[in-house]
Amino acid sequence: FRSLSDQLYGDADHHTFVRQQAVLASGASGQVVQLQMWDVPAAADHFGLRINVLSSYPDTAVLTILPESTKSQRVLWLSFWAEVHYNSLYPRHDPPVKAPSPSRKILGSKMLGRLVPR
Repeated sequence: FRSLSDQLYGDADHHTFVRQQAVLASGASGQVVQLQMWDVPAAADHFGLRINVLSSYPDTAVLTILPESTKSQRVLWLSFWAEVHYNSLYPRHDPPVKAPSPSRKILGSKMLGRLVPR
């Protein structure tokens, strides 16, 4: 969830909030500690964002996860070392933008458009 937090907010500090939202969206019960592949579609649906995952699986090296309803044209990029770890990815020419705390509404708002260049 730290990698999703980094993609959404520019750092991993908000991973607890991102975890809570993904767990609620997935309908899972109990405490989820580590991001699993099935949590990524739930996060995409909740935040309304496309998520591209570069995987270590040779037969599915690039996965594109589309939300049920798009809230932004922004695209998140993650790497996935099969069954071990996720990382946040950025193009070299496009470093992360530090976003405000998740307690402030940014997705689906005018503020997101100011934070994320199109």
